[in-house]
Amino acid sequence: MQALNRFDFMLVVHALLLTSPVLYYLPLKQGAHLPGLLGYEVDGLADSSPPNVMVIARSPVGSTFASSILYQAASGAFVFNAGSMQWIWGLDDFRADPFDRSRMNQALQQMTRQLLAQLGRAPEPTLAHGGRTP
Repeated sequence: MQALNRFDFMLVVHALLLTSPVLYYLPLKQGAHLPGLLGYEVDGLADSSPPNVMVIARSPVGSTFASSILYQAASGAFVFNAGSMQWIWGLDDFRADPFDRSRMNQALQQMTRQLLAQLGRAPEPTLAHGGRTP
């Protein structure tokens, strides 16, 4: 069983975004670790990433970093990337391996609720069209 867990890393809450709507009212502090929520497949930021990306979590994985991000496209749509396919393991224990530890995490559950509320908000007018609202 140990070999299956060699890809478990901790999701690390990004310090600068504790005031983000996604992180409001959570019992998390700067650099909080959420164990077992990063695995063998992670996403990070690249030079080609949009300039207005809000980093929710930035976690060391080997010699690189995984990033959970949220940004608002020019259209007003919100885009979210969990940065790891194991984000969902923190939401519930449905079909969890009975011989492995639970990764369910109340802080991540609340963060996801707030994230979904943010994604469901009507976009605010932007000045992306030459100073006019679209």
